[in-house]
Amino acid sequence: MEGYTGVCVEIPVDPIGRGDHLKKYLQYSSFIASLAVFGIGHVVDRYNIILVGVLLMLLSNLIYGFASAKKRVFFLVFNFTFFVFLLGRPTVSMFRGNEWWYFESSAVHFALNACFLSLMALQIGTAMFERLHRPIKRPPSNPRWEESKNESVQVVSLCLFYLAMFFYLVMELEKLLFMRGKEYTDFYIAFASQMPFLVRFLSGLMKPALCIFLSTLPKKSRTVFPLVLYVLSAVPMLIIGARNPIVLNLLFALLYYYIRDVLQKYPREKWIGRFEKTAIVLAIPAAIIFLAMYNFIRADVQVERMGLFSALVELIYRQGVSFDVLCMAFLALPNLPNVVPKCYTFGGFIDEFQHGTIAQALFGATPLGESNSVYKAVYGNSFAHSMSYVAKDTYLEGEGWGSSYILETYADFDYVGMFLFGILLGVALGYLVYLIYQGGFRSVLGWMAATTLFLVPRDSATGWIEFIITPRFWVAVVFCYIVGSLCAKSYRQLPHMQAEYLTNRRKDTRCLRDSA
Repeated sequence: MEGYTGVCVEIPVDPIGRGDHLKKYLQYSSFIASLAVFGIGHVVDRYNIILVGVLLMLLSNLIYGFASAKKRVFFLVFNFTFFVFLLGRPTVSMFRGNEWWYFESSAVHFALNACFLSLMALQIGTAMFERLHRPIKRPPSNPRWEESKNESVQVVSLCLFYLAMFFYLVMELEKLLFMRGKEYTDFYIAFASQMPFLVRFLSGLMKPALCIFLSTLPKKSRTVFPLVLYVLSAVPMLIIGARNPIVLNLLFALLYYYIRDVLQKYPREKWIGRFEKTAIVLAIPAAIIFLAMYNFIRADVQVERMGLFSALVELIYRQGVSFDVLCMAFLALPNLPNVVPKCYTFGGFIDEFQHGTIAQALFGATPLGESNSVYKAVYGNSFAHSMSYVAKDTYLEGEGWGSSYILETYADFDYVGMFLFGILLGVALGYLVYLIYQGGFRSVLGWMAATTLFLVPRDSATGWIEFIITPRFWVAVVFCYIVGSLCAKSYRQLPHMQAEYLTNRRKDTRCLRDSA
């Protein structure tokens, strides 16, 4: 049955050829060159030279990712988003001949050093994972029953997804109605959902249900509409003024198509064919131009037409504001609220336990609220809110600067902790792809993380795994797997059936360990 994933990591094996040795040579050359240029830049104290050293480290990471994109796809995409969010603005300014070091020298040096060390740590972490990890292959005890359960879970999760999506769109409609005649910043000042708890709870099952459905490896024809609906569900927030949700949703859908095309499950099904390639080629230029002009559209400012290249440069420059955030936050660190002890790296987990729904019900805890507020900035563990509160006078008017995993780990643990967290993040980028290739519940974890993982360069350090402590995630998982198991056909397992099943699977697939 197409859809059963088993326990073996199944991706096609690429033969080792001359091109692989060339990629390794280029990767190591870029890595060593980055160390030399970065050091020279510090000796002569030239910011542009230091930046070139950082970009060479990024180039080394990209070459490393492309060398085996099938198992490093998350690592590769993460480095692209790292560049866009953190290095795009100074890089564009450097090529334009503009001065981009308009903060205090200590802040600029911190931002460059932090980016360089973080990029190095990502490569080290992913390489460590691939060197040390050895997947354990355990054949299913009852393959036919596992296949039947997989099909049942697929149907149950898809039905739950459509139900949850209905309530999710109702919640998004509420936001649109609230924003009529208001400014973009008003959303972060005064919006609070008035929907009943049941509606809010059911809407939160949407992402888990989708990830459970996708983890069952459904046929291509079954995934098109759910993924299109998932991408379009971010349109209301785009209308309000937020670009990141629709970009993340679209990136998620593209990654799913890529990984399914890599898996090549039996019977073989082409996921990225001529139609998909044509659609991508036509859509990307239009999306780049639209996103580049979106800031002007949101601010109701007239702008001349842009060409594709100028639009791409403008988009990279405007998205790269997080480099400025690194500098501003570094200067703001001594002034952060310290009324209560804080840990920004795990802020989402701490706030959930101290101020979440369960803490409110059992201990009468005060909720932090959804909007910008003094209470949230002072007593919460969100670096984005605390930093914006002390660094931006208009914080209470709905404006903010966001955050970055680099800032949060540095604020809590200095350079050493930031570097070690970067290594762990590199390990996670490799391990999540492995989980996805495994199928089943492990694949659900990988896809749930992928919904927000690539925003981490400009978001909280552990926000991409906070779903682990949310009741909605576990309700969706328990419901889908229990109902799916109850609906699965019962098969009696015979020894010769299992042997024949495993023999057939070996003929059609190869394991990741054999491709290393």
